[in-house]
Amino acid sequence: MLAAETNSKKAEIVIKSGADVNSKKKMDGQL
Repeated sequence: MLAAETNSKKAEIVIKSGADVNSKKKMDGQL
């Protein structure tokens, strides 16, 4: 149970960091 919760939290962090990178790339492209 704990392992599954930890994995889901890690997945959320990865998704968020990926979205941050994509948004930064978009901003850089607009400059």
